[in-house]
Amino acid sequence: FTFTVSAGALPTDEVRLDAVAVDRAGNRADAARILLPVADATPPVVRLRTPSGSLAMVPGRTVTVIAEAEDEIGVTRIDLTGFGAFTVSEARPNSPPLGFAVATFEVTVPAGVAIGATLTLQAASTDLSGNVSQPAVLELTSTDVTGVTLPVDGGFLASGARGI
Repeated sequence: FTFTVSAGALPTDEVRLDAVAVDRAGNRADAARILLPVADATPPVVRLRTPSGSLAMVPGRTVTVIAEAEDEIGVTRIDLTGFGAFTVSEARPNSPPLGFAVATFEVTVPAGVAIGATLTLQAASTDLSGNVSQPAVLELTSTDVTGVTLPVDGGFLASGARGI
């Protein structure tokens, strides 16, 4: 026999199978009900960003990268990898697994990274069923901070409060 699972079935749903046997004499027996969970074949979705939206990184400093993942069942892990100017490989477990997860990564940019060099970051998330998302990509470019000059005395803000 065959059966069809509705296209709208979710991984939280189940299929109930009931069977009845009837012999030639008309004797009837019911089989025990079988409950089959609907398989989760949908991977999670992940997004990658910096808190400010800036795509700049400064040699010798740390850049914060945020990965946000969603899944209809639960995100168990978010991985961050990077290649180019240097390599990055970090993972954050998400426990308990939830439908939405946020992982913050602090990426230290080596002091020797050349100005203009790029770092391509990729984030991927994994759900409870082992499905892995398509990677989200973010490309950072190394820049210097020589264009930023702070006053020696700390300066004053427009409100009259002393700034640093």
